[in-house]
Order: sequence, then structure tokens, then C-alpha cells
Amino acid sequence: MKKNTRPTLKEIAKLAGVSSTAVSLYLNQRPGAEKFPETTRRRIDEVVRATGYRANFTARSLRTGRTRTIGLVVPHINTEYHSNFAETVYLAADARGYDLIASIIHWDREKELSALQKLIDRQVDGVIYLPLLTNTAPETLTFIRDTGYPIAQFDIRLDDGITVVCAFQQSIDELFRRFAARGFSRVAVGIGMGGDWNFSAGGETLEVYRFPYDDFTAIRHLILTKQPQAVLLNPDDLLAKLLEALRCDLPKTTLPEFYTFYSQWESRHAPSGIAGYFEMPSETVARLATDRLIDWIETGERPEMHRFILSNHFLDRSVWNIEKQVDV
Repeated sequence: MKKNTRPTLKEIAKLAGVSSTAVSLYLNQRPGAEKFPETTRRRIDEVVRATGYRANFTARSLRTGRTRTIGLVVPHINTEYHSNFAETVYLAADARGYDLIASIIHWDREKELSALQKLIDRQVDGVIYLPLLTNTAPETLTFIRDTGYPIAQFDIRLDDGITVVCAFQQSIDELFRRFAARGFSRVAVGIGMGGDWNFSAGGETLEVYRFPYDDFTAIRHLILTKQPQAVLLNPDDLLAKLLEALRCDLPKTTLPEFYTFYSQWESRHAPSGIAGYFEMPSETVARLATDRLIDWIETGERPEMHRFILSNHFLDRSVWNIEKQVDV
């Protein structure tokens, strides 16, 4: 074997005194490798360590038609939700023997489509796509529908690929019916949350005010002027800041009830001023999407059951119904 050159599989087999097939089966952990004697496995390991052998990834991909790699498109990873989502996908993929390539688009909708295309160009076996919101851009929807590529995504409007979604609309309907039953007449909702959600389940007597979900000044002004009895908005730093400010602006008796959404990872940090929140089964969603995607990759056929609608768990922390838990 020449110096400064990568050893080949045949050379490893010759040095270990076994066949090339045996080395390939053992190093790739293929069926049958577990039957090899301990002495054979030890010899192969020793030769691999001594020579610094590394498998030829490109050649293996050409031979099998798969790279054993999946792609992940996420808006960003600087929140607890997105970082834990990415980690859960990685762990689920790793447990099935797959590597993960992540594309972070930094909340830029124009990068969604190009991120998907670039991952597919890199020959990943499939993609998990977590859109910016539930209302995916039309051109991205068209691409997912037309490509026929194994993709697990989270937009309920798609019937192609694997769809895993939380039952947000059912949860919203239940919450707004509760508002109406309690005699509420004014509710404020952050615009941008959930894209196409409908907030009419409370009936005509429940007026719904909408505000930019990321504009602290606009939210605060609306609450002070319209005095809604309940507010539904995203769980971020703005929510904690708003709660603190309103405690100074308003008497305790006129503070609205705040409702929001948390993943399974985030809910343990819910501030005390929250009246109730929907706990999304986020870890379940990430694992389910990854496992079903890999099933599709390995069988070559989209799973017959490919749409999964998961319930949110509503935890009611308001004074009128303390600690009651309702599945919706």
C-alpha cells in the first residue's frame, strides 16, 4: 500500500485476512455482520485503525442509490422551540442510521424554496420542511406538489408528501366558545399567528381585534384603548414585556387574560400571568415526521397513512377554572 494514499476496501480485506464482502458488511452494519466471529471483527477494527481507512461515501451512494442523509429546513434555531425541534429530528434520524443537513433561512420567505431545491440538489434522500408560518408561499407549495420527492411538512393545505399538523383550529374554536360562554365581548388576536386561522367560533357578539403580533407599541395601545377581556398572542420575549408593562398601566381588576401557545419544551417556562395555553406535542411531531419520512425513503412508497392531525393539550390557569385540563 502506497504512503499518503487512502487505503481501499480490498486492501483492508487483504490485511485483515477476510473477503471484501465481509469488510463491507461489517463496516456498514449490514444484515449478517452480527454473525461474524469476535476475532474477525477485532482484526477488521485493528486494520481500520492502523490504516486510517474511511469509507468512500460517494461510491457507496452511487451503489445503493441513497445517501442516508435527510435535509431539514427551519426558519431559525435561536428559540427553544426551533433548536429542540432540530435536535429531536437529528436524534430520530441518527437512531435510524441517517445523517442530517440543516438549512436555516432566518425568517426569509424568499429562501424557503431555494433551501428545498439546494437540499435536493445535494442528493439528500428526503426533506423535513418547517415553514415560517402555516401559510406556505404558493410557489413552495407548487414545488412540493410537483417534485414527488419524499418531503415531510406541516402545512395542512398539502395532500402531497407527509403532513404532520397540530389541530390549532379546533383548539381556537374551543377557546373562543369558552370566551362567549363566559360573556366576553372583546378579544384581541395577534395578526400573523397561524396564517389562515378563523376566530368566529365565539359568535357575532364576540368582537375580535387584530394587531401586528410583533409590534409592542401597537399591542399595548390596543389593549389600553379597546380593553379586551382576553388576548391571544405568540409566546416570546414581547409577551413577558407586555405583561410587566400592563401591570403598571392598568388596575389588576381590568387586566385582560392572556392565552398563548407553547411547545412541550417551552411550557415549563410559562410566566405566572398567563391564564391558559395550548401545549403543542412538538416532540411527538418531530419524531413522527422523521420516522415516517425514513419509512417512505426505505420502501420507495409514500406511507398509506400520511396525514397526522395531533391534538393540543389546553391547560387552563385562569382563576375561574384553576388547573383544569381539557384535551381539544
